[in-house]
Amino acid sequence: MAKKKEVEQPFFLVSGAFWAHSLFRILIAALVFAGGWMLIAMARDQAVKLDDFQISTGCIDLASKPSWVKGVVETQIKTVPEGAGSVSLLDSSATTKIASTLAANPWVKEVKSVVRQFPNRVRAEVALRDPAAFVLRSGKFYVIASDGTRLPGEYSSITEPGLDLPMIVYVRSMPPAAGKIWDDPAVTEGAKVAAVLRKHPDVAKAARIMAIDTSNIGGRRTPRESEITLLTHDRTQIFWGRGVDYPGGTELSPERKMAGLKAVLKEQGTIADKEYVDLRFPNPVFRSRAYYLGSL
Repeated sequence: MAKKKEVEQPFFLVSGAFWAHSLFRILIAALVFAGGWMLIAMARDQAVKLDDFQISTGCIDLASKPSWVKGVVETQIKTVPEGAGSVSLLDSSATTKIASTLAANPWVKEVKSVVRQFPNRVRAEVALRDPAAFVLRSGKFYVIASDGTRLPGEYSSITEPGLDLPMIVYVRSMPPAAGKIWDDPAVTEGAKVAAVLRKHPDVAKAARIMAIDTSNIGGRRTPRESEITLLTHDRTQIFWGRGVDYPGGTELSPERKMAGLKAVLKEQGTIADKEYVDLRFPNPVFRSRAYYLGSL
């Protein structure tokens, strides 16, 4: 009896059946995955709404702070923009949102890091702008940082914010919004001089410096006079010269000027009896007044 010959199936039919089964399995897996993903997404959306994980961006607590952060200034630093609302720590963009909220505060110079601490706390490290001086304009006082940025607040006296800062006087330009640079060389250059004084608190205190007159900045009145003059409580004028970053080779550095003032104080004991002290020379010159005018 003749052996029955097996009929060979064409390869493409076998191959087609194989891919059909594989495609079916992949489709089932995809449906399972999609369903699972939808369930996870729904669960995540619900979890984000849970009260336990909500943090109010208006509830900022300063774990550590400089000594000058107090009173109304501390309140301003803790204040966030209106409408900031709350953020869930389960939100993948929570740290970004909180960082943006903090950065919108004019007192915050830089947001260095934001770390979530479950269930409802955030630890943020920020660098604050240091207040350098008051700007006196039309009877109102405004605080500025060393880079000329106007900080929040408008005060009727320099004691109101509790900051011990010199004043920049005779400013005519309008104050910008808080967080913006005060676009006036009289202000920005005065702020730089104030920052120098902060580096030498003992000298500034001994000289009893109270104000910075920048009304002649750029030679506005006359190029023959000192562009910047420091004023003391004892009515002594300290001729500073040009701005801190003036590129001219004949202008002494701020450090040389402060060293010169320190030398005069050491030699004379006080400058309260001086009409002026001129720091524009390697060896400062001064003139004593005939009589004492009294302190301001």
